[in-house]
Amino acid sequence: MNMTIERRKIGARGRPRARGLRRGLLGLACLAAATGAASAQMTEVVLHNFCSLANCADGETPYAGVIRDSDGNLYGTTVYGGANGGGVVYRVDTSRHETVLYSFCSLANCADGEEPCAGVIRDSEGNLYGATEYGGANGFGAVYKVAPPATRRCYTAFARWRTAPMASDPWPV
Repeated sequence: MNMTIERRKIGARGRPRARGLRRGLLGLACLAAATGAASAQMTEVVLHNFCSLANCADGETPYAGVIRDSDGNLYGTTVYGGANGGGVVYRVDTSRHETVLYSFCSLANCADGEEPCAGVIRDSEGNLYGATEYGGANGFGAVYKVAPPATRRCYTAFARWRTAPMASDPWPV
């Protein structure tokens, strides 16, 4: 089968903390769909262009992939953008409408996390879980949960990263 996929960089505006490999390889977003027989070429369909709102309120620089629910909605994260510039958790529905489910850095000193550089996982109740690279109680990132309904923004931090283990850590580094 001969397949080609065109990849386009979306939303990258070059930030000081962006690493070359991440920006170059993981800052790409594409979706391809088969168009017929095994010898047919694949085509790309852009479902959302990030940074389409003022101050990139819809998110900027998606590094990680997306997950899909049984209704066809896609969920993911962007490292930058959102209401506070610290990244977002988003949903793109089947009509290609993007909804920001949570904007990071909503709390003082970004205690809720900043720059979610990985995607999310979803449990059977619709909760989304992920991790941020920065922010959190100690500034070294946070593990987070975003709970439904999607129209209400919810956040719960239940762990934090450290560069060195402490005696009280339930999960040493």
